[in-house]
Amino acid sequence: MARIFFKKAGRKPSFFATLGLFTAIVAAATSLLAGPIAGYLQPILGPNEQIYIWRLKLLAVTEFLLVTSITLTIFGIMHGRYSIRFRTSWRGFVSALLCTLVSLPVWMMYEAKHAPLLHDVTTDLLHSPAFSVLQSRHYDVKNTNLKGGPKDPTYQPTHKSNHPNLSSIHLDLKATDLVTIVQKTLITLGWKTAMPGKSKTRIEATVIHIWLQQKSNIVVRIQETAGRSTLDIRSVSALELGDFGVNALHIEAFMNQLKLELSG
Repeated sequence: MARIFFKKAGRKPSFFATLGLFTAIVAAATSLLAGPIAGYLQPILGPNEQIYIWRLKLLAVTEFLLVTSITLTIFGIMHGRYSIRFRTSWRGFVSALLCTLVSLPVWMMYEAKHAPLLHDVTTDLLHSPAFSVLQSRHYDVKNTNLKGGPKDPTYQPTHKSNHPNLSSIHLDLKATDLVTIVQKTLITLGWKTAMPGKSKTRIEATVIHIWLQQKSNIVVRIQETAGRSTLDIRSVSALELGDFGVNALHIEAFMNQLKLELSG
């Protein structure tokens, strides 16, 4: 057994591959900490700017570890291939596989890390749809200077510069017909629809990001004028200071699915 995992035919496994595997395991652990684990802990720890900063730092550490692991793994495979004293062992191949698996969420989080500091994204900045059933961010009332939201002085300029294409949708449909299509869209997306409120043209739902485990509250507002309807959507992170770009992705997913429902 020792010969299989350590020394075989007088050749030892490349220590580069061993270091690469160890680094890949640590990278996977920090990726989980920055992603789903931090997301699960967020409701317990509550709204805290330090959690957002902590996740950003963990993302940076994960990226560094992944690059280091890939480099060491490549060296390990080449070292074992051409060295007389060392060989390519299972460590190098396992490390390469683990790096590939870790790189998928890391790339997604890399893009998320460079997202603007926002937790409230809408298609109507001047008259953003209001929640009537779900709470948007109940603790905002106690914090008048919360970053990333409407109370932040830099909120509107940041929102406009990063999401210039988000705007209301105008359709030649009655509000009642559009409500039915929106409800079907939410079901197709798998979002959990909240109990209907007093307004029949305001639909609210919740969605949780599969990796970051961030909960967002969604509100879709439909207004009818002269037989035409105007649709607006707003996505708000329930707890996080920054949404890592998740809310914009939710709106984009909704718009794309809505187009499919309308064309079908």
